[in-house]
Amino acid sequence: MKRLILLAVLMMILCVATALADSKLQISKVEITSDDTTLLSTSSNSGNFDAEAGDDLKVKIKLENRFSESTHTDIKDIKVTATIEGLGESDESDSLSIRADGERTVTFRMEIDEDTSSYESYYLVITATGVDENGAVQEDEASYDVEITGGDEGDIEITELDMDDVECNEDGTLDIEIENEGEYDEEEVQLTARISGLGVVWEDEIDIDADDTYTKSKNIDLTGLSSGTHTATLTIEYSDEEIEEETEFRVEGCGSDRRSTDYEFDEYYTTSRTTKKEVVTEPYTNPNRDLRFLFTPEVQPVELYMPPPTPSVPRAPVQRESNLSIIVLLLANIALIIFIALILKSVYNR
Repeated sequence: MKRLILLAVLMMILCVATALADSKLQISKVEITSDDTTLLSTSSNSGNFDAEAGDDLKVKIKLENRFSESTHTDIKDIKVTATIEGLGESDESDSLSIRADGERTVTFRMEIDEDTSSYESYYLVITATGVDENGAVQEDEASYDVEITGGDEGDIEITELDMDDVECNEDGTLDIEIENEGEYDEEEVQLTARISGLGVVWEDEIDIDADDTYTKSKNIDLTGLSSGTHTATLTIEYSDEEIEEETEFRVEGCGSDRRSTDYEFDEYYTTSRTTKKEVVTEPYTNPNRDLRFLFTPEVQPVELYMPPPTPSVPRAPVQRESNLSIIVLLLANIALIIFIALILKSVYNR
């Protein structure tokens, strides 16, 4: 029984195909334009074309009556329809007739909504049906794939990208937040993080559902970065789309801006003399005042300029008094005191 049903269906399809192949009403050419740009021009009953969301399409359909002029067989009550399946956009012509070996052109205006999704499949289907003077139905059909671009894509947004300042050779933390604000789930979303001076530091591939949020705090090895301002960049690639976001951070304490308190300052000492000055080149180490913060790990000498020493002037030798002269002087002083005492006594006795 099933075989009989299948055979009947195949016979019906064959009959329809044969009827279309023998039809004297033919869609001989289709031309589709948008804003004077030709999107499709073909004599084939199949094909494809690209259109953008928001386009206004002008669809010109050329019909032919393939009966020879000698038969005088016209095709009447012809109806032409054009439908974009998947969008619900459809139009139908008024009834028309085509004389034998004649042709007519029908034009439709069709609009693609701005919010049309590029993720769906769409088809422009054109049919033409009429009846010849013998009462036989004449019909033809054409179908074209429509690729929509610039429509309602899966709208992924980078809502947060941040990295705090770090000290030299410390790891940094890259904070990431991504939202899918579109209507469709996104698969195989490629994430790539780059650091200026280091290149690519992290890669990952994720799936993110519609109206969902992805968050990540990624530890990043920043070894090798010099002091200063650097840039972290996050690139997201998905569905032939690419978005990028940047953030800046600082690295402190590397290279020439590092202040060491453990450096030894007793390794360098040079002295040079000239006829005019003495130059002493050595690290300054005053125990009462620590100036070691002036130096980097590389030795940076302090130059002290001192005038040459003044030649000493010879002095006359100082002669010291002998012990005998001191005794004589002492006795003389005593004798003088006795003499004065005797004079005072004699004066008093009178």
